[in-house]
Amino acid sequence: MIAPIEALLTELDQALLVVEQGDGNKFQKCKLGIHHTQQALIALNKYITLHPLPNLEEKVRFHKIILPEVNAQLIYHINIYQLETRLPPSALFARKKYYEKHLKAINQYFNLNKKLFRYYKNGDSHLDSQLFIDAPLQLELPLEEFSFVADYPFINCQSSRLARIIAYERLQAYYHNALADLNHNKVAAVSPETGNYSLQWTEQKSALIELAYALHSRGCMNSGRLTIKQVMQLFEQIFQIDLGNFYRVFQGQRIRKNRAVFLDNLKESLIKKMDDTDEHYL
Repeated sequence: MIAPIEALLTELDQALLVVEQGDGNKFQKCKLGIHHTQQALIALNKYITLHPLPNLEEKVRFHKIILPEVNAQLIYHINIYQLETRLPPSALFARKKYYEKHLKAINQYFNLNKKLFRYYKNGDSHLDSQLFIDAPLQLELPLEEFSFVADYPFINCQSSRLARIIAYERLQAYYHNALADLNHNKVAAVSPETGNYSLQWTEQKSALIELAYALHSRGCMNSGRLTIKQVMQLFEQIFQIDLGNFYRVFQGQRIRKNRAVFLDNLKESLIKKMDDTDEHYL
């Protein structure tokens, strides 16, 4: 990958991780997420304008992998912010219908774009040039999303659609978890009688994929006899999350300079906890 673009993506990942782990309510975090991804898109637009991509391979990678991932972050944070600001304030039934309405809209979008959806989920590449290079520079976004991304003319139609698919998969998991909470299955609400509880992964989805690959690579479960797909399915069940095309996410992580952002931060947090504990007992 081109070094300046790689550095920009690493910087965005770190910024979003800081936001996710930091203080502030859901709305403040969404606004910061929107800001950081907008700045990343502006920087990408400026770089591509001044430094055209050198070959077909880099162009495909940019429009199929890099741009949709960044744009998906923007679409995701926009939707969460706007959804939560419009959420009915009290009645559980009204909130339930509200989430179900948005889930239905997502499923309709997947059905309307089922060819691209299958192409993305299967990890296909035989139509890359046709889809991501020859496609028109045309956006097909709802008004609330369009107003945020219309200033980035390098986003073509299929790249925009793929970004929505990626973002909507995350939103789908978000809505399902919200519905579970409304059905009195509160996150980590331990029952003294049964000890039953549910878990929700609250870091980035890519962080869980990175962790799963690390555990699989180490052979930590069933003496290494599980496939990576089985490990991902297990994590999806435990955390009630759809990890989507985890192969594609892993490929994106593999080509970056800092390949293990989450694991590095995990190690730092553990060492800090140990250091703090040491100081407590001195």
